[in-house]
Amino acid sequence: MKCKWCEKEMGVVHKNKNYCSSTCMNKARYARSGIRSTKEQRTKWYKNRCSKKGYIEKLRKQGNERNRKIKNFLAEYKLKKGCKDCGYKKHHSALEFDHIKGDKSLNVCFSKSIEQAKKEIEKCDVVCSNCHRIRTYKRIYPCKPDIFEATYEKVEG
Repeated sequence: MKCKWCEKEMGVVHKNKNYCSSTCMNKARYARSGIRSTKEQRTKWYKNRCSKKGYIEKLRKQGNERNRKIKNFLAEYKLKKGCKDCGYKKHHSALEFDHIKGDKSLNVCFSKSIEQAKKEIEKCDVVCSNCHRIRTYKRIYPCKPDIFEATYEKVEG
């Protein structure tokens, strides 16, 4: 049996199939539709689509709506959790995500979907900005000795 697109001989594995691969199947599908079968046609179709009145504005509006939903989700999540160290819960903008587990793949606020944000939040603690600065300082300088104690003797008195 031969592939209907490239006419290669197909083995027993492709017994009930018309095409040897998904690439051949997609090429045949585009050829049947007559539009977007070549790179030039796809480029022309995309430019035509983008030049239609209101299309770019529609995409921009959809993106803004998606970003608004993500920002609202993050604000509600931070207020619900509050600061893990001191318990602050008054305003979401004072709360931050502190990456403590795993590798940081992106800033949570730059997530493109709520699912992506949830995956990144699993690696984080919610802390207020002051506690975040203190935690970061302790991570960078974990065992900095006290210079005063190291250079002076204790005075009994």
